[in-house]
Amino acid sequence: MKLSIMPDKTALRRRFQHERAALAAADKQHIDQGIAAQVLGSSCYRNAQTIFIYVSTPEEIDTIAILQDAWASGKSVCVPRCQAGGDMTAHRISGMDELCASNRYGILEPAAEAPIVQPQEIDLCLIPALACDRRGVRLGYGGGYYDRYLPQTSAVLAALCASARLVERLPKEVHDISCQFIITESQVVRADETEN
Repeated sequence: MKLSIMPDKTALRRRFQHERAALAAADKQHIDQGIAAQVLGSSCYRNAQTIFIYVSTPEEIDTIAILQDAWASGKSVCVPRCQAGGDMTAHRISGMDELCASNRYGILEPAAEAPIVQPQEIDLCLIPALACDRRGVRLGYGGGYYDRYLPQTSAVLAALCASARLVERLPKEVHDISCQFIITESQVVRADETEN
């Protein structure tokens, strides 16, 4: 899909959220299953011992199958907890029963007392995206949590994105952190960082 640069990220978010919401349940399930299969088959996942992964909401790319495989494979799994002031921390969990709904957004998060994993301990970050471009630029939800957190880690950064929302070019601001990989339901795309 071609998309010329649009300076208004808010308009882009509305557009991609609308497209995502319009997906039939069967189509979303196909995309979710395909992305999970691509992640589980990728070398960046197989080689990672500690992964940082979001716990999906019903609208997002479903991460439950990835979480379950990671635990079954003996990987160390940490998930985000959003803090006041727009900061985020990674907390180790060993099962879905260790999550509770946050007061802020209703997102499932680990308890505050769950063990914190330091950014430098993480091998792979699996990151939500409304849309991505082939440079690895990600359009998130506008909170800036990941853009503040990711510079602290040298982990491999991979965004999970439906292929229909992998576009030619998105606007990029100085604080936007690019991903090395974009994982869609049909392929693992190595970002072309030469175009940045």
